[in-house]
Amino acid sequence: MSHPEPSHADNRATLNEQCRPSGYRNPDPQSRYNLVVVGSGTAGISTALGAALLGAKVALVERDMLGGSRLHSVTLPTKALVRAGRAAHALRTAEKFGVTLQPIEWNSAGVLDYVRAVQAKSAASGSLQELLDRNVDVFFGTGRFVDAQTLDVEGARLRFARAVVATGVRPAKLGIPGLAECEPLYSNTLLRQARLPDSVAILGGGPVGVELAQALTRLGVSVLLYEQRLRILPREDADVSTLLTGILRSEGVQIHQDVRSMRCVRNGNQRTIECDANGLHAVHTVEQILVTVGNTPNIEELRLDQAGVEHDPEGIRVTEQMRTTNPRIFACGDVASEHHYPHASEALARTVVGNALFFSNASVRDLNIPTAIYTDPEIARVGISAPDGIDSGLNEAHCFLSANDRARLDHSEAGFVKLVHDRRGQIKGATIVSPRASELIGEVVLAMNHRISLRDLALTVHPYPTESELLRKCGDYYRTTLLTPAALRLVKKIMDWRR
Repeated sequence: MSHPEPSHADNRATLNEQCRPSGYRNPDPQSRYNLVVVGSGTAGISTALGAALLGAKVALVERDMLGGSRLHSVTLPTKALVRAGRAAHALRTAEKFGVTLQPIEWNSAGVLDYVRAVQAKSAASGSLQELLDRNVDVFFGTGRFVDAQTLDVEGARLRFARAVVATGVRPAKLGIPGLAECEPLYSNTLLRQARLPDSVAILGGGPVGVELAQALTRLGVSVLLYEQRLRILPREDADVSTLLTGILRSEGVQIHQDVRSMRCVRNGNQRTIECDANGLHAVHTVEQILVTVGNTPNIEELRLDQAGVEHDPEGIRVTEQMRTTNPRIFACGDVASEHHYPHASEALARTVVGNALFFSNASVRDLNIPTAIYTDPEIARVGISAPDGIDSGLNEAHCFLSANDRARLDHSEAGFVKLVHDRRGQIKGATIVSPRASELIGEVVLAMNHRISLRDLALTVHPYPTESELLRKCGDYYRTTLLTPAALRLVKKIMDWRR
């Protein structure tokens, strides 16, 4: 017997119950805590649960809802929207596999209900109940430092041996003339609407901007993408930007790069954007403007100066061990790192727990943190990129998806694998563009962490047909570079002798 899917109201109620139930009352504080954590995103919850698991007495402070940007705004909701767009695209392009479908229909309200259902299901991880079950004291309210070892939360004084600030970041307010009057959307407010807009201008061609541009286009939204720099994804390999620009344009995204002198005007329910882009003057009218660029650290209300913690507009200053200028206080996650990804925050949290509670002096410089962009194809990177590596005297092993049978089966032959390595075959970095890049990059990170060389990858047996075979082929490519003319002459002599 099938069960009806939960409604929007049911999903919202579940989310609230997991993240901040209305009847919850803050506990009486302990006389002193081993660790007080401020902020309940991935970094904060991972730190609190990790410390509690080790027997520490922990307090967690949150001014709004448990879960942070991973659950409520950028990461999970955005990826759910990407997944919905991918489903629509698969149906629309099924004919290339010989499958004929009737005209496809969907509604944006249903898509947004799916996004909220994903949020509701994921809220159980790091929920209030899980924290309470692990004996973490949870305080809702604004935390403010009183001195170097005390935090005030709505009048309650939390004294600590160590503290961790993990308050994250929020979207920055851009100084574009007229933008504020246009009431722009951000990734969190976009997904709180009753429906998706018919047309949208996305400001920012970084990871979130390109993910949403492709997803919304696939869901029937007319999308214009604006990037101030000369190309989208400016931090990635130039080949990545070129490839993805072509794919997005082929799917209908209007991309405007090298944007200058932008201003916005609101006319009723429409927004007009005027700018210079690609050396030309352009004027476009859309229903909504979506901002995906710029972040501001959430530190204004913390009174960090009272605790002797130095900070700047970019966030909290920390050492490689994530210590602040107050030796009792650490900072973790987006508020103190350039890696604004949940998996990075979780990795930093593990480092902080060891350094804060024990005598560890672990450095985050030892971490190989990958990035992943969930476009189609996906883009994943770790360590040194190909151009930087070649300029540093390293070498590159590469393979193209067009030579891979799994890619041929899937009609997804646009992409490549680039592995940057030293002369001994030790991997120093990688860039992968493929439908499964976010999965493949994990094998590369493992190889880097354990000094598994390209020679070892060449000897690793992968299932056929899979994209992971591309990593083995990069190893094969490296082995061929070891066959110098002298080595080849010697091999030929051996073969002649053995005939």
